[in-house]
Amino acid sequence: MLRTRSTRLVTRLIRQQKKQWPVLALLRNLTDNAPQMIWQENSDGDLLWANSAYLTCAANLNGQDETWPPPHIFDTDAGRDGFGDPRRLPLQGSGRAPDDWYMVFAQPLADGVIYTAVSAAREVAADAALGAFRQTLTQTFASLDCGLAIFDQDRA
Repeated sequence: MLRTRSTRLVTRLIRQQKKQWPVLALLRNLTDNAPQMIWQENSDGDLLWANSAYLTCAANLNGQDETWPPPHIFDTDAGRDGFGDPRRLPLQGSGRAPDDWYMVFAQPLADGVIYTAVSAAREVAADAALGAFRQTLTQTFASLDCGLAIFDQDRA
């Protein structure tokens, strides 16, 4: 009797697991094919998992084939306690060109952090254009008797 109950329980558990496999496959496919870089670090900062966008970027940045563990490509030390707000970070070892900046989001976990990085190239280029525009206006109005005030979104 006990053996029959155990067999039924095991059979039921196997069926439940088989029902979860398609969902797990879908989630793996989504994270692996996401255009954003997604990775997980433990509380010591060791890389535990990364999607293919992260692995490809790390390999391209270092000029090597994909290896495990890949090198860290962002300075995420401060993110282990959670950023609160996303941070704009450059790729480590890059020339800090506008295309090398990313908005990095941190989601703290009990034993580490999951990070997501999306390109901030447009924002960096817009900031550079705004700085050039301000400089041009400053030079133009410096010799005139009238004044001009330019504010950013924070009224600063």
